[in-house]
Amino acid sequence: GVPFNFTDIYGKLSLTDGANQLSVFGFSQEDAVNYEVPASTSWESSGGGATFQLLPSAANAIITGNLAFSNYEVSQDNSTEAFPRSSQINGFNGGLDISYLLNSVDELSFGVNILGFTTDFAFTNSFNLQTSQQSNNTEAAIYVRWKKVLLAQEDNALSQQRWVIEPSARVHYFNDQQHLSFEP
Repeated sequence: GVPFNFTDIYGKLSLTDGANQLSVFGFSQEDAVNYEVPASTSWESSGGGATFQLLPSAANAIITGNLAFSNYEVSQDNSTEAFPRSSQINGFNGGLDISYLLNSVDELSFGVNILGFTTDFAFTNSFNLQTSQQSNNTEAAIYVRWKKVLLAQEDNALSQQRWVIEPSARVHYFNDQQHLSFEP
């Protein structure tokens, strides 16, 4: 008798051997309000992803990565109109980072990121005029970062100052604008 409907599911699995790690997750959510008059509305979202960290024993490196996707959709059916209304967005993102330990404190890192999303909007008003818009976008980036730790001895032999220099560079490409950007 109640016009509401809710479903939520989430799961996560994590595996590790002490140094290396893998986590995988997923979710699904469906909700609805069914008033029939004047309208019924429903929305759904789902997604999943994974993260990992590898510590190769033969190298002074840390390799991390991630991959994820998601989808969200909402729709409305109006009892006085023959056309439904809907909106949807979905996306993905992923990345890989390799950090190489040069010594006990200095580090060189580089990696790549990519992400994208799609939007879809459809609306029909009471005069039967339809508005719709679809958009796709993808972005990609590569980067490098160097971390150098400097120790400065003060007058007292037991006292040290620590300075960290961390220059980096990133090249970012925006597909929707056909634009390449260099960023420090």
